[in-house]
Amino acid sequence: MMEISESAVIQIIASLRHLKAKDAYGLDTTFLKSHKESFACPIAHLINLSIRHNLFSSSWKEAVV
Repeated sequence: MMEISESAVIQIIASLRHLKAKDAYGLDTTFLKSHKESFACPIAHLINLSIRHNLFSSSWKEAVV
């Protein structure tokens, strides 16, 4: 099973478009991009746990349209 690395998470966050729109939690891509090194480890850990256990939070499946 392939896991995602912290460096991959950093690359993905860095490639996000600069949007001023906020998500359901009030975060925008500018904030995420400016703190990507701090978020990389916990995000990679959560993704890898989800993949390993085949469990995906229902909140990860929601979108604000």
